[in-house]
Amino acid sequence: MALAIRPIPVLTGADAERFIEAAEAAEENPHTVDLEISQEDFEKMMAKAILA
Repeated sequence: MALAIRPIPVLTGADAERFIEAAEAAEENPHTVDLEISQEDFEKMMAKAILA
């Protein structure tokens, strides 16, 4: 029995433009990360992960 092949999603329009802008910005400065959480929350999360 063959499995159906799922189509690969493709970004178009404004989503594609936003993705390209973010990719180019990351390419220009690869050592930065845009975290959407505060530094304090990030440190708490990492402390939990290290203890687990």
